[in-house]
Amino acid sequence: AQWNDDYHHACHVALTGESDGYYGDYADAPVRRLARCLAEGFDYQGEMSPHRDGARRGEPSGQLPPTAFVNFLQVHAQAGNRALGDRLAALVEPPPLKAATALLLLAPSPPLLFMGEEWACVQPFLFFCDFEPELAAAVRAGRRAEFGRFPAFSDPAMLERIPDPTDPATFVDSVLDWSRLQAAPHADWLALHRRLLALRREAIGPRLAGMDGGSARVDLHGERAFTVRWRLGDGARL
Repeated sequence: AQWNDDYHHACHVALTGESDGYYGDYADAPVRRLARCLAEGFDYQGEMSPHRDGARRGEPSGQLPPTAFVNFLQVHAQAGNRALGDRLAALVEPPPLKAATALLLLAPSPPLLFMGEEWACVQPFLFFCDFEPELAAAVRAGRRAEFGRFPAFSDPAMLERIPDPTDPATFVDSVLDWSRLQAAPHADWLALHRRLLALRREAIGPRLAGMDGGSARVDLHGERAFTVRWRLGDGARL
């Protein structure tokens, strides 16, 4: 199975409304694009990418089964490459994030959970590295130059807030503090993930073998809702 960045990007835009950088490719209709990812794997299957100045990207994937794609809401590359390492739990209100979590864990595609996501960790996951001085200086300058193009960081004072990736404190700040799991609402989030994963294991996992590509049907209900129906390997509908 292959990581499906399209799923992440469409879901992130639907949840946060962000449209900077490559998120701009999904800003026109993030919910519709998310539905396509669930039904066909990739959203971009040869279409033109506005972020890439109209260049075409992707290739047809509807013939592949959903089990060929690993879906995720968060991952180290997406969180770490944000200027301040924000996690979704720090950006999104609980109700929509819970809905997205249920969709992720109960859809046929294998789900990926990022460390701490299962208890709604809000601690940032920052970009950190340990390079020799010359390369470290280039990485430090490159990070600030990259985010300097974003409207949110047009103010030099905002740029200075971006942590130095070569500072040991940046790494230390990214190490999970498991003591936070004992405080509300993290235990409730962990219980939710356990319930959803148990349901997946009992009711969905055993029926995935033999799923074919093109077995999903999508019904759109305006721009904010959709229904996807899959034909599982044993012929049942999900």
